Amino acid sequence: MAKLIKFLFLLVCVIFTFTSCEVIEGEGGSSSISGKLFVRDFDSEGFLIQEYYAGEWAVYIIYGDEEIYSDRMDTHFDGGYKFSALYPGDYTIFAYSKCDTCPGEFEVISVDVQLERGQDLVLDDIVVSD
Repeated sequence: MAKLIKFLFLLVCVIFTFTSCEVIEGEGGSSSISGKLFVRDFDSEGFLIQEYYAGEWAVYIIYGDEEIYSDRMDTHFDGGYKFSALYPGDYTIFAYSKCDTCPGEFEVISVDVQLERGQDLVLDDIVVSD
């Protein structure tokens, strides 16, 4: 009888493990997304003045299909950023870029990515204007 109870208990644990909630995008996993933000600075006539990796520039992440950004961080002094401890899934990384011809004077520069379990994804530079 004790063996039957142990077997049933283990069976319930296994079933619960496979039918528990599906993990969705967000924090808590073992993956990360990182990269750098590169700025091209133009004068009022559209001529390139300087180029550099920017510190203290806001970079945002959207988890899955959420309608607003999920988290935000400022870049390091070398332009680097890293969103850590992410679950596998779909993410959007974005930053705002100055745009003289856009309504509101800014445009969104974004990258959509699919992240795998345990992956440390390094993106190409996000290039913005200042």
